[in-house]
Amino acid sequence: MLTDSQIERYSRQIVLPEVGGRGQERLLAASVAIRGESSAAVFCAAHLAAAGVGELQIDGTDADLSLANALALSARNGDCRIRVAPFERADVTILVGEVDSTRVAASRILVWGRETTEGILAVHFPADRACVACLAALACSTKAGEVSAQLLGALLATLGLRALLGIGANDRANLLRVAPDAFFTASPFPSRPECPVCG
Repeated sequence: MLTDSQIERYSRQIVLPEVGGRGQERLLAASVAIRGESSAAVFCAAHLAAAGVGELQIDGTDADLSLANALALSARNGDCRIRVAPFERADVTILVGEVDSTRVAASRILVWGRETTEGILAVHFPADRACVACLAALACSTKAGEVSAQLLGALLATLGLRALLGIGANDRANLLRVAPDAFFTASPFPSRPECPVCG
């Protein structure tokens, strides 16, 4: 049950039919693991903390998601617990940039994004379709680029929130491309042909 102060704090979200009071309660009970060594990961975490995600798990080895940033995030919203430690199980895992399959939290849903020379690439894997091996193959085949870390962070936070709330859910992984002119395109995720998980 939401308290009066939570209703006031999240009122702009609660009035949205896609969120409502029950959706906000789901966000407050949710956990998101974030891993990334770019300022986009910090922007993503800030958006999730402001939205009222109950727990953010931050890998303590990531330079940009340092303890100082974690403390600043927790000061922004007392409802959001920040855990700086190795990942545990999370409802959603958000990866920014490189993919290290040994450092991915077990989760129902995986979201990945990277700044590339083409703009931004982002992937949302639905529940039980997250394939780290196929994702690593895609990440290795793209060249890093310089685009807005704020845009990438906001996009990843939005995909994570949509997954937690079940908004626009589908059972296939999609690859989103955001060109430098902010033109969005979506296509099926390029799974490896032999993949039994995401293909």
